Amino acid sequence: MIALFTWISLGLSVWVSPPAEWSFAKEKNGIKVYTRLKEGQKLKELKAVATYNCTKDALYTTFIDIQHMNDWYDMVEKVVLLKQISATEGVYKIFFDFPSLAGDRYSTIKASIRKESNGDLRVESKFYAIEHIAEEDYVYVKNIESAWKISGKDGKLSVEHTAFMDPSGSIPNWIINATLTDGPINTLTNLKKKACQ
Repeated sequence: MIALFTWISLGLSVWVSPPAEWSFAKEKNGIKVYTRLKEGQKLKELKAVATYNCTKDALYTTFIDIQHMNDWYDMVEKVVLLKQISATEGVYKIFFDFPSLAGDRYSTIKASIRKESNGDLRVESKFYAIEHIAEEDYVYVKNIESAWKISGKDGKLSVEHTAFMDPSGSIPNWIINATLTDGPINTLTNLKKKACQ
């Protein structure tokens, strides 16, 4: 049995390939954007990094007020609370304002924020299936996730944001992949203005 388990483990280590490397895509306003093909998908995911002259408390206050993230997150139209799980976790309906020819999107996500023992912040959100009223004029997105990592010392914080969305519908993949650079730059620029000034 041990030999069989070892053989299976070795087989998995050989056949399971690591995620693709991040490729630099664009830099503006001190924000660097990287992209790579999402594992198992035909679309790319993004990573945006920056350094903020800010405090973790200021960013925490902004992140936890998720129902006003449309003030700073690019293409987010509005966020509606569906279920409050705790003070730092909830289920939300989030609406995205896509270009007119693409049609707007919405999704249902579970989002949470936590403080690590060293004070670093972690924000995570992912698609969450929940009974809700469907939006007739929107395409329902079921493959979406994002994360934020805030580390370092106040005054020189490292900000890292990763995100992926398959918007479904009839948008060609090449158009989706081509729009992954400007959005995160707008988002991180707006977040800095919202939380740090």
